[in-house]
Amino acid sequence: DRDYGRMSIYTRAKATADRLLDPANLGAVSGAIVLTRRTFTTAANPWEDPVVTVQSETLKAQAFGVSSELIGSPANEPDGPVVLASDRMVISAVPVMGYRAGDLLAIDGAACTILRMWKIPAAGETSAVKFLVRGGDGSLPASGEPPPIVPEDDW
Repeated sequence: DRDYGRMSIYTRAKATADRLLDPANLGAVSGAIVLTRRTFTTAANPWEDPVVTVQSETLKAQAFGVSSELIGSPANEPDGPVVLASDRMVISAVPVMGYRAGDLLAIDGAACTILRMWKIPAAGETSAVKFLVRGGDGSLPASGEPPPIVPEDDW
């Protein structure tokens, strides 16, 4: 039912990532990974609260620990945070709603801050996305700002 002869290599890679990363196709129970974006629109009057719009998408994705070679290396910029053993990598099919700096990932309902994101492949049509995330396990401070997010366009 698939006509791979008419698809580009990037389109085939995207279709393969969509199929392989779908938790329903893994034969095991897998937790939900949800991408969330909050957009703030200024109210008409300065004394009114801004209007918050929330957009979410459950991803075809898998989360796993970071490799030991990455621990202690810069997460996104030389003077920024370093990769911790508690950080996680998430590989995902390309989100329908897209992705950008400031978005959050929730792994099994626990909010995580995106430290860095990569598109796969680095050039050409995106077939999958990889995120380096922190949080969801108590590693984010209860107060204060999360680590800075560096959009992939700035790399």
